[in-house]
Amino acid sequence: MRPGHRRRAPVLALVVAGLVAVPACGGDGSGSASPSGGAGASVRILRLDVPKTAPCTKVTFTTVTVRYETRGAARAELRVNGRPIPLDDPTRGTVRADVRCDPLPHDFVLFAYDEDGEYTTRKKLLEVEQ
Repeated sequence: MRPGHRRRAPVLALVVAGLVAVPACGGDGSGSASPSGGAGASVRILRLDVPKTAPCTKVTFTTVTVRYETRGAARAELRVNGRPIPLDDPTRGTVRADVRCDPLPHDFVLFAYDEDGEYTTRKKLLEVEQ
């Protein structure tokens, strides 16, 4: 047995266990709401409409329309690939968002906050067609 071999086996087992557990608790982009700021959050996301695909032929970016609706939100924020998009109304609206025409899926995450700062999120994925 090589020196240090015994130490690598438990670390490898932890890494493998972590990889197996991650899909069980991660989002799949299906758009289900998940309370994130606490179990008592009074805010709900009723709607987050993001196209599943967008055409991206011979261009470097494309623009998509996103519709959202919340209940009980004092503040809301949309992030596209981590970049914040301003929302004029925390309860409902339509915004246009630019995404690059690259082969990776683009994530759209809506955060809705209640008066106490508790929040919930909903995530959707968009893929570009090249």
